[in-house]
Amino acid sequence: MPRFHDQYGNEYDIDDMSAVTWRVCAYAVIRNERKELLVLRPGWDARWELPGGGVEIGESVQAALEREILEETGYAVKRILERPIALGERWFVTDDGKPRHALCLFFEAEIDSDRPRRPDIVNTAGRADEVEAMAWKPLADLTELTAHHVIHPALEAIR
Repeated sequence: MPRFHDQYGNEYDIDDMSAVTWRVCAYAVIRNERKELLVLRPGWDARWELPGGGVEIGESVQAALEREILEETGYAVKRILERPIALGERWFVTDDGKPRHALCLFFEAEIDSDRPRRPDIVNTAGRADEVEAMAWKPLADLTELTAHHVIHPALEAIR
């Protein structure tokens, strides 16, 4: 049986697997000219993550990823490769205690360097804890200890 975790790392046993709902997520692997990765640190965790998040009902995966990149980083997207480079799963418990199983797709993407970053658009949903920091990090700096486990499949795929 999978182990469920909340955003603080607490573990949960879920006896009723029929209560588990699904969520599709898309994350972006974005590199700069020095091959560093664009990563984010949420307010609730000290580990780095990739830009991305959940796909809403009626939204395409590509559209969701473009939206998430803009919301979380302020960067517009130039292109997203159509085929994911990695696939991962995450079993987690939401803030309101609901168990979820996330299918995580990781895509290589490129930001539009002709358009300036829009810092005014980051965290427009009012979640001040969503993105605490953003940085370009060398792949070697993203380890099991410094990178959130949800992005490990993508890191393994590009190593």
